[in-house]
Amino acid sequence: MSFKCSTGFSNNVAVINVRYGIGGHTMEEMSTREIIETVIKGRATIIGLTVICIAVGLVVNVFILEPVYEAETMLMISPISQKMLMLKQ
Repeated sequence: MSFKCSTGFSNNVAVINVRYGIGGHTMEEMSTREIIETVIKGRATIIGLTVICIAVGLVVNVFILEPVYEAETMLMISPISQKMLMLKQ
C-alpha cells in the first residue's frame, strides 16, 4: 500500500490531498475547518488517551521504577574552641 500526502493552499484555505495507491486512486481533500471539526469531535478520545498516558506514567514512576539518584549528607558541628572565641574579640 502506498500513501502520498501533499498540502497546498486554495482560495486562502489549507487543503490536504491524500491518495491511497492500491488498485484505483482515491482522492480526498479536507479543508482546515474540517480538520478542526474532526479534532473537536474527537476531543473526548484525545483527552482520555492523554489522561491514561499520564496515569500509566505516574504508576510506573512511583511504584515500579527504582530511584536512580540518591544523596546523603552528614553535618558535624564541633564545639567552639578557645581560639575562635579569641578571634571574635
